Order: sequence, then C-alpha cells, then structure tokens
Amino acid sequence: DQLEKNQLYSKSPQQVSSPLYSQLAGSGRIGMGANTTLGTRFGAYAQQIQDLIARNWNTGDVIARTAPPVIATFDLMKDGSIRNLAILQGSGVRSLDFSVRRAIEGVTFPPLPPGYDQSSAKCEFTFELKK
Repeated sequence: DQLEKNQLYSKSPQQVSSPLYSQLAGSGRIGMGANTTLGTRFGAYAQQIQDLIARNWNTGDVIARTAPPVIATFDLMKDGSIRNLAILQGSGVRSLDFSVRRAIEGVTFPPLPPGYDQSSAKCEFTFELKK
C-alpha cells in the first residue's frame, strides 16, 4: 500500500458522535423526564422534540461552570403550541434557568402525532450544564 502525500489514515472506524463534542464550552445534556406522557409509543416524536430543544439551548452567556440540573415542564398542545411552562427545579443560577426557558420558548414544535388520543402531552426535561 502506498500512501498519498499529506493523506491521513486511521485504524479506528468513523464515528457519528465524539466525546470531544460534549466537552465543548456551553454544551450540556438534555434528558426526557419521568413525568412525560408521550410514553414509548411515540418515542420518535419525543426524541424529535428533545432534539429541537437541545439545538436551541444556548448556554454561552451562562457564567457558572457547574450547577445542579434544571428541570422544566410544560404542556404540549395538539397543534404544537406550549402552555404552562414552569421550572420545577432551578439551578440557583439565574442565567442558566433563563437559558432553559428561552430554549423551550424559542422552538416551533410540530403538532402531536395523529395517533395521540389526548389534546395535550405533559413534557418534562432535565437540563445538565457541562462547561
């Protein structure tokens, strides 16, 4: 085997995700809370709304390096609008708590799946800061 000039080769396989990405400043983890009513039947939809919130969560203006997790809850209506957004457990860092609220309020959610038989879904998310 002959290597081309300036070509980089590796024996490790390609990765979809790398631990390096989660270590970037301002990154964090968002998890679905136990009080979410979407259940396992609508797992793909639940993952979709979790991803939308995660992409919208900006912690660049948060001063704290570490903080307790923030737990937020809201009602997701059939049309994708939200109501009753509340911080169940704050971190004690105002800028972090505000960033969580902003992340949820800034998302345009898709309507609930057609098979979902209720008019709204209770959603709970846990936000963990990593800096």
